[in-house]
Amino acid sequence: MDVRTIIMSKTGTEEVTQRSTKGSLKAKGSRPRAKAEPLDEVDRAILAALQEDGRRPIRAIATATGLRPSTVHQRLARLLQRKVIRRFTIDVDEEAVGGGLVVFLLLSGDLDTYLDDSFLRQPAVLEIFGITGEFDLLIKLRFSGMGQFSRFLIDFRERYRGSVHKTVTMVATAQLKDQRWAVGAD
Repeated sequence: MDVRTIIMSKTGTEEVTQRSTKGSLKAKGSRPRAKAEPLDEVDRAILAALQEDGRRPIRAIATATGLRPSTVHQRLARLLQRKVIRRFTIDVDEEAVGGGLVVFLLLSGDLDTYLDDSFLRQPAVLEIFGITGEFDLLIKLRFSGMGQFSRFLIDFRERYRGSVHKTVTMVATAQLKDQRWAVGAD
């Protein structure tokens, strides 16, 4: 039996069908991806420089990597075209802008029913992972406080009563590390 899941990325959602419990995933309704070209050391150096400072000018990247600015420009254009770089953004301190409560929600149930567009579009829903084990999904949520979280949970329970079989909610008490995966990390 097929289980529909939604995989979240920073740029949006991609509908995926999971064919077996072993986790072979096939994209449904999406364009076939071209075979990914491996990144060479030049691409990795450019990406590493941008990870340090996404506002770094092309000339500064060229100086840091020992490349000509025209080469950096061409490589950046190719990385953007291949969607290796998905977007340029800022890293906001969520607590400073009123999003200090982080909650992780484990769910199992009928995925077709509770992963609708209204759920995915909620600003509190940051990331969704299909996982192995007794639960289907791990969802990362962020709220301004316990009141907003309580309203979300009450609404969620009422709306998806028949399709959610089991949940476990965990409130983060401290963030011990916050780091993106570094280009070239093994």
